[in-house]
Amino acid sequence: MAGLGFLSPWFLLGALVAAVPIALHLFRRETAPLEPFSAVEFVEATPVEQARQRRLRDLWLLALRVAAVCALALAFARPFLHGPAAATAEHVTVIALDVSASMGAPATWAAARQMAREAAASAPAGAVGLITFADRARVAIEPVGDRGAVVSAIDQLTAGAGGTRFEPAVAAAVGAIGDRRGRVVLVSDLQAWGLQGSGRLPAGIDLVVRPIRTATANLAVTSLERDGANSVAALVENDGAETIDASVRFEIDGRPLGSARVRVAAGGTSVTRLRVPLPGSGVLTAEAADAEGPPADNRRVLVLDAAVPVPVLVLAARRGADDPALFVRAALEAAEGDAMAPVSAEVVAPDDPRLGDAAFVGRFRVVFVLATRGLDRRAREALGAFPPGGGGLFVAAGPEIEPRVVEEWGGTPAPLRISADDEGAWPATLAAVDPRHAVVAALGPLADRLAHVRVDRGVRIEVTGAADVVAMFTNGWPALVEVRRGDGRLLVLASDVGREWNTFPIHAAFAPFIYEVARDLSGAAGSGGALTPADVDEAVAVPGAVARGRPPRRLAVNLDPRESRLAPATPDAIDAAFPRDEATGRESAATGNRGARRDHGWRVILLVLAALLVVEALLSPRAVSPHGASRPAVP
Repeated sequence: MAGLGFLSPWFLLGALVAAVPIALHLFRRETAPLEPFSAVEFVEATPVEQARQRRLRDLWLLALRVAAVCALALAFARPFLHGPAAATAEHVTVIALDVSASMGAPATWAAARQMAREAAASAPAGAVGLITFADRARVAIEPVGDRGAVVSAIDQLTAGAGGTRFEPAVAAAVGAIGDRRGRVVLVSDLQAWGLQGSGRLPAGIDLVVRPIRTATANLAVTSLERDGANSVAALVENDGAETIDASVRFEIDGRPLGSARVRVAAGGTSVTRLRVPLPGSGVLTAEAADAEGPPADNRRVLVLDAAVPVPVLVLAARRGADDPALFVRAALEAAEGDAMAPVSAEVVAPDDPRLGDAAFVGRFRVVFVLATRGLDRRAREALGAFPPGGGGLFVAAGPEIEPRVVEEWGGTPAPLRISADDEGAWPATLAAVDPRHAVVAALGPLADRLAHVRVDRGVRIEVTGAADVVAMFTNGWPALVEVRRGDGRLLVLASDVGREWNTFPIHAAFAPFIYEVARDLSGAAGSGGALTPADVDEAVAVPGAVARGRPPRRLAVNLDPRESRLAPATPDAIDAAFPRDEATGRESAATGNRGARRDHGWRVILLVLAALLVVEALLSPRAVSPHGASRPAVP
């Protein structure tokens, strides 16, 4: 609850000075004016006794003077309001519990929950909160004083099928602590691959790492493919220290197809095949028998449905031989025969009147925007509302792009701010920073070729809201940024794709990049099992199939194979990834003092004091007689 405090409470004693106006009113001597009168000139003066009881007069004037003195004392005492957070708990402990797939082994999960309970029970005096994390972090319990509520929430949790990422967990915990002092207790098996990002801890917030012992053996199905019309092949990986013999069961739409035995050496892989006629559509599942390791990676899914062509609209200014859409169109046309996700592209100019028709734009799953100059209001609105049922916009922010239009498409409030380039920041090269993004992951070894792309010019993208940076330039500016818009997405490249500003179109990675962007934004990337639980909004507890797009299409959702490799990082490595930032800490502490002590009230009090003095000055002459005395005494 909020409370009132004073930075300098001793100044409140100054309010005692308010007794001075009261004393002056009570004890002042009232002297009658002397008037010469000849008839009594020689009569001896006789002192007049004050017989009447003294009483307060001019009460309004007295009240104003007393209030002015009290206001002055109150202003010097500097009152402030304690914020609710500061009043609730001065110290906050946030428990970040790993609920990724690797935590799902029975022994591992039981130990993790017990460790989290102990962390809640042994937390210092103050509030305790709970955060769960895998690919993303979620606040399960805001910091509260009721530790029983935190323990009850821990007892209800189960491990899921997500990957491990420590960066969002620590960031969410720091956000829950806010400007207060506190600590983050990280309870996890510390999978090494989860250290794909880092951050800085503000001063006043400590990181305590509580490692959980992982399972000693783990069997996982890391790949599932159709091997011709009458065979299916599953790749099984053994992350344990001993050879494992296991059975792999195959199903189609929940109906058993058969099973096969597999023998996998310690730390190795093995392929098992089942020869059986396969239908042209359906959801194929392979599941390995593994009682000790995490259950989420025992199962893998493959969608056998025939691929649906992806309709793509390319919006570009026509320039004849210097057409900026030339390279994009060539990359998309080269993939039109792809069996996994064929692409059908259509190129239009920004001034095409059909762009103002939502029905026309709605025919496409993906729009490549290479130019916005010439778009009328209706066209901007139609593209801004795209896509109503999945799909996405790809914007190459080259010379024909108006930053204001792209910012509007991001939503309200705008998650991106795009500004003109700084010539001093170029040239630069590309560098992928999120290898788990579907586009980057699909490039495979070609992702390393991005470092050879020379960029001579680009725009500066500032992330001001909910957006993810997929790739960076070597000058430190975001190169590829993704914004989620309902069921669809907006992907912005901070340079062009027409070879005016960079050499990207002539690199080997360009055509696969354009194709994978079209597949990913359309939702077709999951046809080969490339989607992970992090790529879908639904809570997917185990690998399976989801329907996306318009018309709905089934896509496979599978666990990232790296989540099956249980090798842990050391607590020191986790701690080193999140160093203390003293500068940020001091700034945060100052912000915290301002938030906890909203002490701007003294300014308001001084304004009230000034108003009181003005009113007192206006009323005071009316309480004075024309002769200058207070009031004539009656003899």
